[in-house]
Amino acid sequence: MKKTHRSSKGPKLFARRKDKGRFDDIRKYKREHERDLKKVMKKQKFFLSFVAEFIMNPEYENYTGGRLEVYGKDDEYAREEIRFFTDRENEFRKFRDKWDFEKVGPKTLEKIRAKIKSNFYEEIE
Repeated sequence: MKKTHRSSKGPKLFARRKDKGRFDDIRKYKREHERDLKKVMKKQKFFLSFVAEFIMNPEYENYTGGRLEVYGKDDEYAREEIRFFTDRENEFRKFRDKWDFEKVGPKTLEKIRAKIKSNFYEEIE
């Protein structure tokens, strides 16, 4: 069983005791906590949903715009929105059709985020 303790110098520690009460393993809380979070994140899946938005400006008539909503397992609302705005309609449609309504892990989500930022997001003035 893991319990938290403080060292004499102040840092928080995780300590695990053996059967007879002696300490079996002592680690810094921050590092151990990060390791536990990484384990959870590897297993976590995210649900993706593309939402198109109407563009009223006639200058951008051939553009596609909207957001990719990212949901966690028990999320009622999207935990993240990734914006897209592009004139590369055919390429974007293939990309959207591949990923819309899919469940992905954190590494794949990061790749999708990067692809949208580099290929499907144009800054306007």
